[in-house]
Amino acid sequence: MSFGRRIKAIRKANDLTQEEVARRAGMSLKGVSDIERGVIPDPHLSSLTKIATRGLGVDVSEILSEQVVEMKGFARPQDRGPTREEILKALGKIPELDEETSERVADVLIETFS
Repeated sequence: MSFGRRIKAIRKANDLTQEEVARRAGMSLKGVSDIERGVIPDPHLSSLTKIATRGLGVDVSEILSEQVVEMKGFARPQDRGPTREEILKALGKIPELDEETSERVADVLIETFS
């Protein structure tokens, strides 16, 4: 699932409009709309963080977690999930992601897929 689709799903689950999310996040309605619709398929981490934490009231890992699983180089034997080290290595490919956020995302992924 793309960033935009994940944002839209969380927004709708919380019964919020794009306008409400944009206002809360301190972003333009066009920016939020463009991200949701995939016009901006790879938004900057700072935009995703604003939308997640301010706009939707969730941790940014809620938006990033599915993207990490889809990253290339994340192949593993089918009989086991990724190790924490494998997840952190994959997250290291996202230059805007700081160490603390990477560790939180890794924890969410391990908890979700274990």
